[in-house]
Amino acid sequence: MRNGILWAVTCLLASASLVWAQPNPAPLGAPVLPDAVAAQEPKKADLVPPQTTVFQPAAPTPLRYWVTTDYLLWWTKAGPLNTPLVTTGSLPDIPPGALGQPSTQVGFGDKPMSYGALSGVRLGAGVDLGGGLAVEGNYFALTTGALHYSAASDANGYPRITRPFYNNQFSLPDALGVSEPSALIGPWTGSIGIASHSQLQGWELNASVRQRLSNEWDFCALAGFRSLSLDEDLSIQESLGALVPGVLTFLSPVPNVNAGDTLTTFDRFHTSNNFFGGQIGGRLEYYSDGLTVSMVGKIAFGVNQQVATIDGGSSWLTPGGGVTTAPGGVLALPSNMGRYYRSSFSVVPEAGLNVAYNITPRVKATVGYNFMYWTNVARPGAQIDANLNPATMPTNQLFGNGQGGTRPVFSFQGSDYWAQGISLGLEFKF
Repeated sequence: MRNGILWAVTCLLASASLVWAQPNPAPLGAPVLPDAVAAQEPKKADLVPPQTTVFQPAAPTPLRYWVTTDYLLWWTKAGPLNTPLVTTGSLPDIPPGALGQPSTQVGFGDKPMSYGALSGVRLGAGVDLGGGLAVEGNYFALTTGALHYSAASDANGYPRITRPFYNNQFSLPDALGVSEPSALIGPWTGSIGIASHSQLQGWELNASVRQRLSNEWDFCALAGFRSLSLDEDLSIQESLGALVPGVLTFLSPVPNVNAGDTLTTFDRFHTSNNFFGGQIGGRLEYYSDGLTVSMVGKIAFGVNQQVATIDGGSSWLTPGGGVTTAPGGVLALPSNMGRYYRSSFSVVPEAGLNVAYNITPRVKATVGYNFMYWTNVARPGAQIDANLNPATMPTNQLFGNGQGGTRPVFSFQGSDYWAQGISLGLEFKF
């Protein structure tokens, strides 16, 4: 009995030692692999997933260049006139049409010469040099402003058309007839035409330094060079047709123009102003949700090169084709005719407001306003001297009488000038 128990215990211990020597069993529910397959199962270190390459978008290329194009709608200061150019009057005023007479009315020249709204274009470009530094410039030009006036009589010389002036021989206001309906003085027919043109253009080149004030505000300091050009003229042409002999004269104190003959005169005053100077200024910019508002102020100091040209002439035309000419018209006479030049100091300040909206990251739509002022500008109407010596007028009966002083005379007369208006445009960045 005792031996049977010992044998059972020995068998039980032997079985337990065999179970202890086996590997850990698999978790419940896990499949038990054959030994050959289990030997090929990868280790935990081999189960690390491979590295995945993440593609990042390339950094955008800095926008280093830009160009702008604007349509301009501007107004300029009207041209000054030293004297009315056309009047009308009636008898018994002597002389009819002279300034200060009771019946005299001004037909042209009682107010400055306005050229109205002028279209134009402005082209700009710039380059960002980095570090807040940039170079920028623009060129603009307005269309030529034109003003025209004309008056003419009928076949009987009506209405009376006159050209007023101050007679330095008699030291009183006088008038020269363009047309005359009265048989007491004439009659003769006549017409007069006045034309004036004005053209403004300019360019500038600036270096700028940008300073970031905050996330929404920038300030750019500007320094550079500016040029402006203003070219203007004023011309007056008249034609007189003799209806009877012995009334009109040409280069003679005695009436010598026959019926059917024609007298013509012209006066022309031309001025050009060319400004060149250094410029400083600044631009304050505000940014918000694709909107940019910029305020700019600039001032240029420099030299204004001025040229004034005065020319005039008269002609006597006969039906047979004969033509006799003489220098001098009415306001342009030998004493003031010629080409004159001077160089003077001038200042050009400018202020502007511009609003831009980002259509795309590279395209902006812009709308703006600019006001520019220019000091000491020579304009054609201001160069007229209406104090005349009729002895030098080829079509005046006092021609050649040897009296009177040297009039008219020329001296540069300067005045201020301004241009202002709105702009609509686009800006492209590269």
